Amino acid sequence: MASQKKKLAIIEDLSNTFIDENAKTYAKQYQESLNAIQATAVARVSKGLKVTQGTIGKTISISGINRNTRNAYVLSSVSLLVQHDRNAVLARQLKPIANIMALYSVNNPVQFAFKIDKLTQRALGVKVTLNPRELKAFKQLDLFLRQNKKQIQDLVNTNTKALRAINKTISTNESRTIIKARRRLINERIVVKGVKRPLTNNEIATRLRSEFKNDSARLERILQTEVHRQDELVKEVNAKALGFTKKTWNTQRDSKVRPTHNVLDRTSVKINQFFKVGKGKAQQPGASTLPPEESINCRCFLTYTN
Repeated sequence: MASQKKKLAIIEDLSNTFIDENAKTYAKQYQESLNAIQATAVARVSKGLKVTQGTIGKTISISGINRNTRNAYVLSSVSLLVQHDRNAVLARQLKPIANIMALYSVNNPVQFAFKIDKLTQRALGVKVTLNPRELKAFKQLDLFLRQNKKQIQDLVNTNTKALRAINKTISTNESRTIIKARRRLINERIVVKGVKRPLTNNEIATRLRSEFKNDSARLERILQTEVHRQDELVKEVNAKALGFTKKTWNTQRDSKVRPTHNVLDRTSVKINQFFKVGKGKAQQPGASTLPPEESINCRCFLTYTN
């Protein structure tokens, strides 16, 4: 049996792998959408057409929510089995997941998380080639997903709604930035052959294009916060369904942890209660009820007991 420290390390690595990879995937999709908004704005400016939020703001479409929510649900079950490795009742409740863990060791959490993602893609109809062992594991994962279909779909709906709100905010902010920059450039004057004149439409378009910056790091930070929120929400929903009654706040226990989170380390409350986090409160780390200073880049996670 693994030590408590080892168990927590495995649970951390499973979550971190899920969060990091999905945030990168989402950030790439967002950047492609922002590039399209910028391209539309430049094209309209060069033609002397009106630039408003309505003419350049586009709906950002993000794919992968079905896949990511299923991965989170499976990995949350894996985390519970790691934490409670002597709980025979839980092992029976999560038998398909226990069977997968018998085929693949979680001692390499990163590799295990990628394996689960491969099997999840196959369950969603992606053409993925599986070897005999993977096929055996896939049958167990597919059974587990079908057993928990309604609960997973409810989580997909919740996560989709949250991402749509982020989509609107990012799209609106980008449009406003472009409109503000255009107004500034319209009022700018340059001297050509001793004569001061305004910029032409093509000159404004060229300047706008040069000012656009692909801030992928900022996008990834926003999306890591959202994926972290989704991950912890899925864990709590799953733990409640399995009958757990208490939850414990865990930090990464390093110098990067916020003081307001450090004081919560190893704090346990009833599963439906809120944690007091600084001036806010939350059911889970990263929850939308928290102010930005308590949620952005948070790496804390919950474990569950009775």
